[in-house]
Amino acid sequence: MSIENELHPELLSTAAFNIMPGTVSGSRLQMLGSHLTQMLVLKGATPRRCKTGIEREYGKYTFKVRMPVDATVIAVIPKYPEIIGQNAIASNPLSVVVYENVETQEVCILEIPQYHVAHQYFGFKYAHKRSLNMLSRGASIPKGTVFADSPSIDENNDYRFGIEANVAYMTVPGVIEDGFVISESFAKKLTTCGYETLDANWGKKYYPLNLYGDDKHYKPFPDIGERVRPDGLLMALRAYDELLDPVKMTPAALRRVDTFDKKVYTKANAKVIDIVTRFDPKGSVPETPTGMDEQVRKYHSAQLTFYNTLLELYEKLYRSAQQRRDGLKISRQFHRLLVEAQYFKIEQSKVKATRIVQRQPLDEWRVDVTVEYELEATKAFKLTGLSGDRSLVIS
Repeated sequence: MSIENELHPELLSTAAFNIMPGTVSGSRLQMLGSHLTQMLVLKGATPRRCKTGIEREYGKYTFKVRMPVDATVIAVIPKYPEIIGQNAIASNPLSVVVYENVETQEVCILEIPQYHVAHQYFGFKYAHKRSLNMLSRGASIPKGTVFADSPSIDENNDYRFGIEANVAYMTVPGVIEDGFVISESFAKKLTTCGYETLDANWGKKYYPLNLYGDDKHYKPFPDIGERVRPDGLLMALRAYDELLDPVKMTPAALRRVDTFDKKVYTKANAKVIDIVTRFDPKGSVPETPTGMDEQVRKYHSAQLTFYNTLLELYEKLYRSAQQRRDGLKISRQFHRLLVEAQYFKIEQSKVKATRIVQRQPLDEWRVDVTVEYELEATKAFKLTGLSGDRSLVIS
């Protein structure tokens, strides 16, 4: 009597990615599972030629932005609305959908960002879906509607976790201790995206240099959509000096960095994708010299419009609930955003208080700049095959 020996894919977890799991040791299959959880989103990811069917199952559990309940849209509020003119911002990094849960009548929010970053440095740009066109006031959105997803999902909803490659098994010095030797063209295919948020404070002791502007417009850092200088210098601050300021504050000197300036560096040619500003008025007279806050005020004004729109919407919903003589129920996420909006509104007031950001007292101005840059595989990177082998890359 023959006994069937079958490995069921639904019981294999990550081992189901291997088309021949019975030929690989258990320890290697376990390693494969840990490697997949550490995998970065690759720009050149390709669908597999030999599939096991588990690719579509994994495609269900990416970092999607989806509607969690049956909902009715109340409003869609962009963080940086589209405007025309000098104060226009090239790209909106975030939109907030305010909706009502059809079942519970609770008012909730759904944030739809342009980028997903759950790591200190790595993330990806969302692939937005056509379903975004459904988001308008009064629209009914079914539960589970996906608005943005990982770019690793293909048109068949299969998960693309790597790149198909031609492999030659050879005995060469580069493959000692399970190393890989890869071509330059393949290394470019293994490109992923890195993200970094950098900050700077000025007002009381420092003022920003005009690194990205001209004689008419003062720009201490690139605008959203623009790129960092080839030397990687994002911002530079200069300390006040009563004796030398007449020389150090000339238009030409403000565009030139010297040895004693405080510098903020990032990756060369990185792209700016988001800017957040905070303002703490220290008195009736601004501490930052006139004109040097032109750029930060542009973003601060846009943020103020965003938060005021949220607060006005909440007040309108609250008054409407009062007229109906029933309470307004809001989600914790919506409450958190309203608290943030109220804090931002307080920043505009003359209330004497020590404002703190990340446990540090806030200067007159603080700016957080988030950048995106490409990372190409090079030495010390790690590759893995579907047998769980993990090795250093020698390119």
